[in-house]
Amino acid sequence: MLGLTAGAIAQQPLPNLVVDLDGETVELKPVMLELNTYLVPLRETVRVLTKGEGKLRVLPGTSFDILIHDQVRVRIPISTKVGKQVEVFGKEGPPRSTKLLDIESYPYEITPKGGVPTSFIDAELLCSALGVSFDINGAKMSMLTPEYWCRQVGISANRVGDRVLQNLENLPEFGISPPARTILGWVRPAKTSYAQAYRLSDGKIDPIVGVNALGDPIEVITPGDTPKARQATGQQPLRFETYNYGSSVGKTVSFVAVVTTKNLGDRDPVKAINAGELKDDEWSIVGIRQRVNDMPVVFENRPVNPGEDVASFSERNRNSPSIVRVLNGLRQGANVAPGTKLCVMVGMSEEMIAQNQKSRYEFKGLYEVQVGDTTKALADAWSVSPDDIYATNVVVPPGGDPMPGDLLNIIASKDGKQTTAPDVKPADQENTSLSGTAVTLDEVDVHETSRPDSPILGRIPKNRFIEVLGKVEATDSYRVRFDALMGFVPGSGLRLRDVTIADGPDANDDIVAREALKYVGTPYLWGGNSLTQGIDCSHYVAQIFSRIGWKSPSPPVVIQETIGDLVHCKPGTARRSGQTIVLPNPVKYKLGTTDIKKLRPGDRIIFQRGNTDASGSRHTGIYLGRVPAKWRQKFGEIPFAFAHASSSRGVTVGSLTSRYYWNIYRFSVRSGK
Repeated sequence: MLGLTAGAIAQQPLPNLVVDLDGETVELKPVMLELNTYLVPLRETVRVLTKGEGKLRVLPGTSFDILIHDQVRVRIPISTKVGKQVEVFGKEGPPRSTKLLDIESYPYEITPKGGVPTSFIDAELLCSALGVSFDINGAKMSMLTPEYWCRQVGISANRVGDRVLQNLENLPEFGISPPARTILGWVRPAKTSYAQAYRLSDGKIDPIVGVNALGDPIEVITPGDTPKARQATGQQPLRFETYNYGSSVGKTVSFVAVVTTKNLGDRDPVKAINAGELKDDEWSIVGIRQRVNDMPVVFENRPVNPGEDVASFSERNRNSPSIVRVLNGLRQGANVAPGTKLCVMVGMSEEMIAQNQKSRYEFKGLYEVQVGDTTKALADAWSVSPDDIYATNVVVPPGGDPMPGDLLNIIASKDGKQTTAPDVKPADQENTSLSGTAVTLDEVDVHETSRPDSPILGRIPKNRFIEVLGKVEATDSYRVRFDALMGFVPGSGLRLRDVTIADGPDANDDIVAREALKYVGTPYLWGGNSLTQGIDCSHYVAQIFSRIGWKSPSPPVVIQETIGDLVHCKPGTARRSGQTIVLPNPVKYKLGTTDIKKLRPGDRIIFQRGNTDASGSRHTGIYLGRVPAKWRQKFGEIPFAFAHASSSRGVTVGSLTSRYYWNIYRFSVRSGK
């Protein structure tokens, strides 16, 4: 009988993730990472974000309603059949919505280990619906409510009121472009309003938009100019420009937008609010926290020429229109006035790329994760911090624990200081990555790790050909793959065939790896309180292909996965072209082998969650094979590596044979150059 894996892993628990609300740590567990979505328990998170005022009402088969003071203020459909957007309502509630949010991932029920079935939701989606800023920094998730931003700009506590409730009346979209010589931003209110943006840095609160001495509107205030809020609408948002805040990696700068339904003339909105000139429902506030990081992409803000639309502007600046829209908060079909500055990608910083290739660490070898291992326990044993483990091991998401059977880089030293990591027992190290096949001499058990007492994932019948991926010399165990099953079997149960070292030639000269890894350090999200911001996995893949002159598959992944030949697959079912397919299928997909050695650099890796085409059910990356030597000093050895844009790390490298990614992997495609 064919053995099967012990349940596909779609979510990665993050037990070590710190969650804070308005700067204070809160208990919100469990938090999980799935593909590129942080999932939180819906009912509990609503209670936390609304400080107990919000209630969750479930309409079976239809939606989740969030009620505040017994009025429906947010409605979240449960599937695409019901709706494709979250509706945010004013104080009268349905049916007239004040804001709509596209849904990347629908809420659904998960049974956490040792827990009960619970409805989980995309944390960023829920925060966006309630006007709460969402920020991920390593192993810390921050949620910043309107009350927090009120304090930051100096609005008196007695004027804040029930700001989550009142804010929903005119909740604006607010976004900031990536840093160039200057920084661009936009405020798009739900209805015709007046908006002012503030920059918070080094203890100062600076208004951004205003008028000069002649009364002409300006986007960059200089001495002698007068701050003044400006009218904005959904079709004509407020656009502003401010100076860059330097290149000190790790520095945080915040931006805040205050929107009023009342024209205050030359009065500063914050002062008017404190003076009681505005009713509670006549103003809204939202903020963004932006962090300086080491992304190598170089941006410039360039003006739109007369007669140009977004498409022709993008073509002139050698950016795709979708990238330009994402960078600048532009809606599909939006017109942009001549002279308006838009942010574009113009190149890469070779200095930053070289800096990114360096590491504070020296690697000793690979450690095979055992049942019961945690990030903290390994960090204590190796005399390093959990953050050091996260920094040197892409298979462990920040805030998470490693999965049994995965391979971790052993940190031999940090900043020149020796650690205790080299004392790791040889039996726990996978000595060699292999490539080849073997035949089972008898029925064999497949274990989760190389230790014979580890959990059994399944069984492989006698006389079956299996794929060999690695070996642990001390226990004479082999990491193998058979159909969808991956784990360890004893060498005594195998007859090896054509097994060789898998590393092969170095990938330094490979055009795909060279271009794909230039972007390491670029964040998945660039800031903003809406789901339209950021370069996601599919845009990243399209951008790399475009840069190297290959045919560029258009986002999203559900389209990209249909383009090209299916060249490798994991046995089982998958989705393609709106249909469920069974793999392998040598008749329909003649190149669709299950031999992982057939993958080539540049093949597009497709990951899927569930038997659905719903938004949020896909992820993609670019296969590399082996990480080039220049980058191994940063990443160490990563078996069967691929490059991708990850929500937890930005652009990084992953391992196709890690437990998490192998469980959600479906197939790979190869398109023409």
